[in-house]
Amino acid sequence: MYVRWEVSEEKFDVRFLAAKSRVAPLKELSIPRLELQAAVLAARLYKSIQSESRIKFEKVILFTDSQIVFVWIRSESRAFKPFVSVRVGEIQSNSDPCQWRHIPVEINIADDVSRGIQVEQLEGQWQRGPNFLYLPESEWPHGTPDYKKEAKDVEEITSSETGKCLP
Repeated sequence: MYVRWEVSEEKFDVRFLAAKSRVAPLKELSIPRLELQAAVLAARLYKSIQSESRIKFEKVILFTDSQIVFVWIRSESRAFKPFVSVRVGEIQSNSDPCQWRHIPVEINIADDVSRGIQVEQLEGQWQRGPNFLYLPESEWPHGTPDYKKEAKDVEEITSSETGKCLP
């Protein structure tokens, strides 16, 4: 989690606030399910920071690099099998689905922790935040998941339309 604020017209400063990571469970899970677990962790961390902080954030944006998870979060939770449904429901109760954005995997520095890099390598971009956070929001990279294709994942049990969020 990073805090970002405008210091002058279209110039921003960013500070590291918190991070949380988990080791993959012994029971094998699919990559989409592991990515969903990461989104649950992010939503929990966001809720915790929001309730404990004296700062009132003007806008909160949560990112996932998983197209499938992005579609799940923006869909009705009851459309999925129990594992996904429960976790999507928790994410949706801790955050607004419209707060979530897809980020290309190549620039998702949150994945660095799960790649087993050395602590010394966490300095720099990981502590400062991704470079795009220093730009106006209109210049941020964004992924555009193919909702129709991605929503037809094996976890779906009924047909559902994704939630309506403005870009």
